[in-house]
Amino acid sequence: MTEKNYPYAISFSHASKIIQQQVCNQVLKTETIEIDQALHRILASNLQSPIQVPTFDCSRMDGYAIKFDVYSDHQDGKFKITEPQFAGEGLAKINDLKSGLFAVPVMTGALLPEVTDTVVMKEHVICDGETIQFSQPVKKAQHVRKTGSDIKQGQILLKTSHKITAADLGLLSSVGLHQLAVYKKPKVALIMTGNELVKAGQITPEMLSAGQVYDSISFMLMGLLQQMGCEVSLLPVLQDDITEVTQRFNTLSQQSYDLVVTAGGVSMGDRDLLPKVFASTGTVLFHKCLIKPGFPLLFGKLGEALYFGLPGNPVSAFVTCFEFIYPVLLGLFKAENQSLLCWRAEILQDLVKPHMKREFVRGFYTVNAKGGLEVMVCGDQQSSRVKSLSEANCLIVMNESQLEFKRGQIVVIQPFNQLF
Repeated sequence: MTEKNYPYAISFSHASKIIQQQVCNQVLKTETIEIDQALHRILASNLQSPIQVPTFDCSRMDGYAIKFDVYSDHQDGKFKITEPQFAGEGLAKINDLKSGLFAVPVMTGALLPEVTDTVVMKEHVICDGETIQFSQPVKKAQHVRKTGSDIKQGQILLKTSHKITAADLGLLSSVGLHQLAVYKKPKVALIMTGNELVKAGQITPEMLSAGQVYDSISFMLMGLLQQMGCEVSLLPVLQDDITEVTQRFNTLSQQSYDLVVTAGGVSMGDRDLLPKVFASTGTVLFHKCLIKPGFPLLFGKLGEALYFGLPGNPVSAFVTCFEFIYPVLLGLFKAENQSLLCWRAEILQDLVKPHMKREFVRGFYTVNAKGGLEVMVCGDQQSSRVKSLSEANCLIVMNESQLEFKRGQIVVIQPFNQLF
């Protein structure tokens, strides 16, 4: 089964190319935010250090600062203890430091006193109250952080498109940066379709009418899109009514969303109205892709927004969002690598597919005793089975021409934990 068998369906690679061509025309705005709001945001420009770190020579340890040349001439001598130098204090005035055997008590992070250039740890001295001697050989400049040894002024700390981590917040704070230019979160309109859907918590299970089902997709997709760095607006469920669908699409086409995402209503059923309505309200760029799950995927432009009509089965919706929308966001954020992360793992069972579509199989990978990756298939692979999706931590990729995997074969997997 190829594109010839499905004259209106296109390959995964072709679909990805069409989508990426559209991403090139999309531009995310930027904003400046305070550092306490920056966790997990995406940088819109390189960040350079305005200062050098440390800004002064300082001690790495609690101990005693000395001048090495004096020590080298008097290694067995007794050094008189002077006034201490504490962290956070300016340079203490210490008399006669240049002229004799003096040692300045210093604390970790303290400014190194004038003339001194070496620090000896407390643990390596013998103290009699007023003087010290050294119990171990001393090396010049030991335990001293030299000015600019950690960070140079003007040094690039983080590059554009970098996702800010907790450790990054510490780095940026250490050089005094408190405002950052980041990409605005892409605005996504998320809409479920179908008369049968009931929101969890809206009614008890006993009150479900025949044919009604709990909406298992909206919060799943909302969470997935939020993990990807989006600002998601979950809009009211779209009923199976052509007038309502048309009005909603016309309204959305006038609004300022970056992406419009629907789930359901794009297949071949009598009430799958979205392809017909979208053809008259938006621009269809493709409908149906040779993948499993996710064959009925619909993609195009709705006003200025990219439109994704995801299938209504939960796993199909998840997989198409992961495979197609995540690379879109990587493109919007100008990421250096705009493809999904792929690893290689040994599959622990045989796996067969009787078709020529690209298939994404739910899997669970682990690290074996040798440090290599192993992967197993997670449960039933029907596109309605959310439990096996919840148990999975990756997708096993079976390309179009790969009809089977044998146990022990090396396969390609896509881990879920690569999300922003």
